Amino acid sequence: MMNPEITTSLQSVFDRIFKEPSLPISHAFSAQDIDGWDSFTHLNLIQEIETEFKIEFKLKELMNMNNVGDIIKIIENKFKVDANLTDIVQLACNRYIIDNNEIEFTAHNQIQNRYLMIAVQIISPTFKF
Repeated sequence: MMNPEITTSLQSVFDRIFKEPSLPISHAFSAQDIDGWDSFTHLNLIQEIETEFKIEFKLKELMNMNNVGDIIKIIENKFKVDANLTDIVQLACNRYIIDNNEIEFTAHNQIQNRYLMIAVQIISPTFKF
């Protein structure tokens, strides 16, 4: 997912959470820029972002979110990891099917298949089988 797609999706999340259509978010946009962005709203915002993008944030990532630009970078990094996993699967398997993060492994044998699944889980715990 590219930055414009992320920004557009984030815009719709902000519109839903803050109930202000076309809230002008930018990379520097933060809690200081809008009334009503309190800790409870922040929890709702994070949960809605995770749902929208089908991701889960780690505590360290949450602690590094100071503005919308930080959120975008974190989301981009999560999608880069999944793209790299696609390359790993392609190299390790004779045949692979990737559709909505669902992978059918057809490795050389069952042992190789199992090791590949373990490696993918270690690299990206958010990747769904």
